[in-house]
Amino acid sequence: AGPTLKYLIIRNNIAAWNGGGLGIKGIYEQTDKLTKIINCLFYDNQADRGQAIYSEDYTGLQIIQSTFFNNTVVDSFSNFYEYTINGTNNIFWGNDNILQGSSNFSFSYSNIQGGWEGEGNIDADPLFVDAANGDYHLSDYSPAIGAGTAAGAPPTDLDGNPRPNTNPDM
Repeated sequence: AGPTLKYLIIRNNIAAWNGGGLGIKGIYEQTDKLTKIINCLFYDNQADRGQAIYSEDYTGLQIIQSTFFNNTVVDSFSNFYEYTINGTNNIFWGNDNILQGSSNFSFSYSNIQGGWEGEGNIDADPLFVDAANGDYHLSDYSPAIGAGTAAGAPPTDLDGNPRPNTNPDM
């Protein structure tokens, strides 16, 4: 297995050239192993030019139960290189140009602004408690509550709280 990033918060990262604006270039890998991102929060990151996530690993990236909010790629020309990316129970909201550049993306049970084809996906404001002040927990009225799938979901959330066995939050 390749590297697994778990329970991380990556914010205010800036990459001037060739991506990594979400902090992934910092672990720049050249492996033939699947990389996993589980229960992570990425917000207020920026790549001035290139890819949001850059890697020369063609085996793929799996994103599970993670939130991407207010991240930007200013001059995008292929955001995820030629990565194969699949994910479940994620939220991609308020971002600019981070899901661009490849047709090798597959998401399910995820809340993706602008919509995304896939089982259980929605396109609805996630209604964070207070995003302006860094609280990305889901409010009681969030459409992402109970809208995920238990298949492959980690047993706890980013705060370490147990997830239900059925219909976890995105």
